[in-house]
Amino acid sequence: MPCVETKNRSEVSAEAGFSLVEIVVAMTLLATGIIGVYSLMASNNELFEQNSVRGQLLIAANGILDDIDMRHVAGESGSNLTSLSPSDWSTFLSENGIDESDVVLSFMDLSGLATYQLSSYTAASRTLVITSTTPGIALPQEGEVFQIDAGKYLCDVETVSGTAGNLTLVHSTGCSLDGLTLSSNDISFGAYRVSLTVAGRNGVTLTRTRQLLTNW
Repeated sequence: MPCVETKNRSEVSAEAGFSLVEIVVAMTLLATGIIGVYSLMASNNELFEQNSVRGQLLIAANGILDDIDMRHVAGESGSNLTSLSPSDWSTFLSENGIDESDVVLSFMDLSGLATYQLSSYTAASRTLVITSTTPGIALPQEGEVFQIDAGKYLCDVETVSGTAGNLTLVHSTGCSLDGLTLSSNDISFGAYRVSLTVAGRNGVTLTRTRQLLTNW
């Protein structure tokens, strides 16, 4: 007579479904996955919100700076220009959901930089040394544009070092000073530097600066 294998009830139950331990492990893994997905969604939502606010602030900042630039090109200068305040754009700011109290606007007079003269130039390292006996308090900043000999040469600052009255500039590779001589080299950095800081929701802030250049 053939041998018939028999199984007890617990063995049959174990093969027929999941054990309690397996169910607990599966639920733990599922919960972990859900939490991970939720965290990722929350992070993405926060990033999206920050980018949205930053875009809003950028529109406002560029709009104000463009308007200041056009006023300057049109001939507005001196106190008429530097006395401008965020309240002059209250309607524009309100339309972009920004309160004028969240905007800080400042002007730096760059006329002192026009007193600098070119002292030396090394083409291989793109290095200019400029000096002035009446330099004022303004200093050039990286990324700003300067001209030599009334626009004969136009470059931008890659790095700047030194102290007021004796500065070393390295210009970018995007300009050429071929033919430059060291004779009465007048240097200009524009009339004003405008700085604008705008604060938005969720602690997002944006700062922009711009040179005001005339007839460049």
